[in-house]
Amino acid sequence: MEIDIPPSIKILIYINVSDEKWSIYGVKYNSAYIYCEGGESLVQFPREYNQTWADENTWSTPWNTIYSMPQYTIDGQGTLILPNSTYENVVRVHSLRAGAVGLFTEETYTYYSPDYQYHLFHILVGDE
Repeated sequence: MEIDIPPSIKILIYINVSDEKWSIYGVKYNSAYIYCEGGESLVQFPREYNQTWADENTWSTPWNTIYSMPQYTIDGQGTLILPNSTYENVVRVHSLRAGAVGLFTEETYTYYSPDYQYHLFHILVGDE
């Protein structure tokens, strides 16, 4: 599936990269800014197979406040082969997120490499 985003739409993602973890702090979509108090941990270091963590957070939007507690597991590691390149030493992070009072669920698989400051590949499995 390919999605064309019109040039008039601007999306910025604010991520903090440190030696301990990568955290997302906000997303700017056109003029709307969505931010997470204290940041949400996307991946932690050192990374180990079957490592798990949960990260309770509060996201504020211009419309409402969303409380969630995503649960993360490093459930894969090895080589990722994509059409444009092959990446070594990659981990796959599985996340499962449930919104406040079960308003939504979201399941993702995200592939990270220590050689890049952002994920290599991201799959959204479910969003209700």
